[in-house]
Amino acid sequence: MKCAPYILLLAATAAGCAEVGEEREQPLAEIRISADTVVFDVKNTAELRVADRGEEVTLHGKTSYRGGSSRKYEKRQYSLKLDEVYPLAGLPEAKAFVLNASYIDKTLMRHRLNYDLFRAMHPKNVAPECAYAHLWENEDYRGIYVIMQRINAGLLGLKGKEGAALWKEPMLLYEPEVYEELPDHRYGQKYPDPKKAALDGFLDETRDFLFNADDSVFAAEAFQRFDRRNLIDWQLLLLFSNNSDGQRKNFYLFRPERDAPLRVAVWDCDHSFGRDGDGEYNMADRPIEEERIILFRRLNALNPQGFREEMSERYAALRRQGLFSSEGIRKMTEGYEAELRPHIDRNVRRWPHDAEWYYDDADFDREIEIIRQYVDVRLPALDERFGYIR
Repeated sequence: MKCAPYILLLAATAAGCAEVGEEREQPLAEIRISADTVVFDVKNTAELRVADRGEEVTLHGKTSYRGGSSRKYEKRQYSLKLDEVYPLAGLPEAKAFVLNASYIDKTLMRHRLNYDLFRAMHPKNVAPECAYAHLWENEDYRGIYVIMQRINAGLLGLKGKEGAALWKEPMLLYEPEVYEELPDHRYGQKYPDPKKAALDGFLDETRDFLFNADDSVFAAEAFQRFDRRNLIDWQLLLLFSNNSDGQRKNFYLFRPERDAPLRVAVWDCDHSFGRDGDGEYNMADRPIEEERIILFRRLNALNPQGFREEMSERYAALRRQGLFSSEGIRKMTEGYEAELRPHIDRNVRRWPHDAEWYYDDADFDREIEIIRQYVDVRLPALDERFGYIR
């Protein structure tokens, strides 16, 4: 009988986090995933044997490698779809999860930092919850991973709502570069099934509005089509983190129900807080280019219903709350560090900090300091832009 290969996952649970600064072994879950093969994009049947906080359970589902530009890294990323809902690694129970390698981000924090910030900014803001994990495939240690909720119709509460819809990275808000290949389904519709109810016509009309509507029509209708508060939070997060990838492709667009304004859920944020998406050092030397996005360009230029003033007021509120502050970011990164510190050396032995894909050999501690130094540089520039005085 052919032996199935194994993936073993040791997941640090959210409930088992140490106090900030406390360095001790965290409670771990063990999850063995067996599948005949693991390949890119095609999900193959898998069995999960989970031992978590004194309980053992066997689950079934499917798994595959995933990713775009990250495919070139030996540290693979995984999609996981369970047959039944389960609270994997202490996350809210679900069927679908992403096991994110975060290879280019030596802190393993940037995704989680952006997601946690966006959710903290407003209860209606959507971003994945995350947990850390050790991962083995075929008894080969694969390092620490970031387990993420998968953004889908279930997470967003769209199922069963008339007119609800979800798109991943739609080519909607910007003019594609000459070199960009336009796929057949450039809007990336995820829900409803485009084979049953394609909504390209709706986004074609929305795109025409964004690029071609008269200024007076744009000013009058922009916030009927797009959720004003959500847009402001999204733009401010992009400006704060300097995640220029997040403007064009690393986000989900969704409509909660028919005729509701469109909203954004953030996704894939390793291009931020002092590093570019390929890991190049960027201490805001290359600030985000808002003008590339037609929606932001026209909102900032036309200032419908006092949009710029509301942006400034919102920024000041986030500064006063401490979310956008050096102290706030330090506290958040210290919390992540407390979870990672007992395990990071093992990850580094598997994936050395001076590997060929990196621009430099900065270690875990130096990388965390880069995040904090970046914030110290970025905040004064944003304070000046928005007229914020402490």
